[in-house]
Amino acid sequence: MQVKRLIIHELIKEAQSDDVQYKSSSNLVAINDGITKLAENIHVSFEQSITKYSKFDTSKTTNAVYRNIDKYLKTDDTDEQFITFSKTSLGDLTTLIKREPFATGGFYLFIDYIENGFNFISIIIVRNKDAFNIQWNGADFNVGETENINIEKLAMGFRINCGLYLDDDDSRNYLALISHQGDVLSRYFTTWVNAAYIIDNRTNTRQLIGVIKEIGAPVDYDSPDDFERNVYEWIDAYKKANKNAINVDALSDAFYGSRTYIRDYAQDNLGKEIDPIFKVSADELKKLIRFKATAKGISVSIDIERFRKEEVVLSEGMLIIKDEGIYNELLRQRNEQ
Repeated sequence: MQVKRLIIHELIKEAQSDDVQYKSSSNLVAINDGITKLAENIHVSFEQSITKYSKFDTSKTTNAVYRNIDKYLKTDDTDEQFITFSKTSLGDLTTLIKREPFATGGFYLFIDYIENGFNFISIIIVRNKDAFNIQWNGADFNVGETENINIEKLAMGFRINCGLYLDDDDSRNYLALISHQGDVLSRYFTTWVNAAYIIDNRTNTRQLIGVIKEIGAPVDYDSPDDFERNVYEWIDAYKKANKNAINVDALSDAFYGSRTYIRDYAQDNLGKEIDPIFKVSADELKKLIRFKATAKGISVSIDIERFRKEEVVLSEGMLIIKDEGIYNELLRQRNEQ
């Protein structure tokens, strides 16, 4: 990993108060092996904790985060502009959290770094300075020696994939967001970082089902014909135990032996992002085990197993359903008429 720039500021605010104070660094943190290790740990923790994907709302050209990142990446890649980006962004946030009674302060780490050939800019918010051993020297914040990073201390986070943002031909979401404050990201946080939209649960579920169908069963799976049914039952049981939410990384680990395999496959091969945790859309989930079609007054909904057992056959432009019960019921209704 190459850490290009890092600066730390602090906002001081108690819940139920509109009094906001801050300590602002004027200089970048000196980059050394300890800082590089810290950034590596942050990157890994961020990957495991992404809550949502999005893009900038490009219509809001006065937003400090968006405006200054755009300038930094396109025309002014300097220490001075990075410091300006961090301070101006924090100024916007100070105004926003004054209006939020339950919002509290924290330490804000602005990091520009390169990992595996990809350039990222992250804003990491932590509530407890001990998580990173943040120290104030009277003029600036720096980071002392630390053994590890406690991800539970990450309150919120923002990250932009700079390459995706600068590539006009790539339509993928280039923003990744973290929030551990409930089912939705704090409104003031998304406003602050100028996130345009959040992927909804139906879209997440649809994309997850599409990726699973695309990948298929692992090569050594004991019963590949039952794979999609088994995945469906796993998701159904998991969401019932977790207030209708699914953890995609847990699903990926259970069936593919890697926590990020499903999301990595979606991004690398299909150009799609799937949120790691979201509420499951029941209608979309059923498409994993069921086909539906409607045409000219005829609607059918058929479990995948019926095709495997050849109880339902598609042949030469025809749909053949080999089910005596359905035949008898349709015959009875037609005779009554």
